[in-house]
Amino acid sequence: MEHAYSLGLQLKGNFWKRDKDVLALAFGQIFPSTDYKKANNFKAKSEDHLEIYYSFKVNDYLMISPDFQVIWDPYGGDAANGDRAILVGGVRAQLDF
Repeated sequence: MEHAYSLGLQLKGNFWKRDKDVLALAFGQIFPSTDYKKANNFKAKSEDHLEIYYSFKVNDYLMISPDFQVIWDPYGGDAANGDRAILVGGVRAQLDF
């Protein structure tokens, strides 16, 4: 990888009276090295991603975070099915004890 960056914003749930909750948005780009691009037929300039998630506190021990991501030009614009963008959804759980 030649270089990469990401940036994000978080909004605490104080605005909607759930002060332990978090709404977050992030964006980032990966720029592969010239050698990697040549060796792997990487067609795009970069691989980009956008992510949004909401983390809500269920109780003193459990947090649940539904997550949604969009990835543009996965595998350098050469995804197995030919898509220029893929959508990824998931759920993360955090157990504190």
